[in-house]
Amino acid sequence: MKTKIRILLFLFAFMTTFGLKAQTTLNTTLASTGYTGTNSSGTNSYITFVISNNSASAINLTSVGNWTSSVDNTATYTLYQSATSLSGAPPTAYPAAGWNQIASGVPSISSATLSVNDVLTNINFIIPIGAIYRFVLFTTGTNRYSGTGVGTCTPNTFTSTSGVQLQVGDFQIGGLYVGYGGPNNPRFFTGSITFNNVGSSVIQPPIANFYAPDTVWINSPATLINTSSFQSRVFWNLPNENPLLSGYNRQAGYIDTARYFNNFTYTFTSPGLKLVKLLAVNDLKRDSLRDSISKFIYVDTPSQAPKADFITFKRIMGITEEAPFIDLSTNGPTQWEWTIDPYCISCITD
Repeated sequence: MKTKIRILLFLFAFMTTFGLKAQTTLNTTLASTGYTGTNSSGTNSYITFVISNNSASAINLTSVGNWTSSVDNTATYTLYQSATSLSGAPPTAYPAAGWNQIASGVPSISSATLSVNDVLTNINFIIPIGAIYRFVLFTTGTNRYSGTGVGTCTPNTFTSTSGVQLQVGDFQIGGLYVGYGGPNNPRFFTGSITFNNVGSSVIQPPIANFYAPDTVWINSPATLINTSSFQSRVFWNLPNENPLLSGYNRQAGYIDTARYFNNFTYTFTSPGLKLVKLLAVNDLKRDSLRDSISKFIYVDTPSQAPKADFITFKRIMGITEEAPFIDLSTNGPTQWEWTIDPYCISCITD
């Protein structure tokens, strides 16, 4: 038996809201052949697709649909985005470096018949003019898609009247397929995306903000949570951390901006008052709009021994199924060791 234990970081995001705009939906099951949703890579798996914005304005991705029915109302769907991993095999486990979580939720589907239904709504994710992003739709339920190889579904590109393209399956970027259903490829996303065009009239200056606890523990990872508004990207900086820990780099004064898109986790190795800065940027216009904020947090040394605690939402699981175990330990632990009793030779953790 092979199980997988993962410590999950919950990401909190406050997304931009926009005025009412005409919605456009691209659905792979319409005016197509082979998109029947009869293939699957099982539970706790994913399907990938690409959105290319060739329109004359930025777009706001508002919802994503998948081949589902009311039986999937107990599953959690999570959407990840990358601007760099546009084709080829994506990571097998998430969160992953270079992939940003932009939405997560549980659907509410009324029909017991399988069809394309929205599984994530109110996403509000901006895709700038000319941007090409790949997305991973991960589900704890059954990951359904179509096709068993090259040419089994047609077309592999769906284009709106404004020029936005949904690219799936055996569409290639750099000679590699964009569509992966778990480890299988090429596989065809059987679902939909809904978006609206974002005109210049709704662009607002960003408001930088983030949450950080007043006190964190020395040598214990601390997560700073981005709560900015109207931003398309944020950058972190720890001016008093010089040098930074190994593996972290500064670019133009800010920390590894390609990696830390939203939230930022760092381990302080010395006590005292630490300055944290956040820069929020809105690059929907030619002249980028930006705002910044600075806060202090105090790094202290624990006076009590760590108290171990965790939570899991699965009491029964199947073979090869992943079980998320979420650490709730207090008093500043710096090391964690997970054990399974009775011992399981094939069980792995990450």
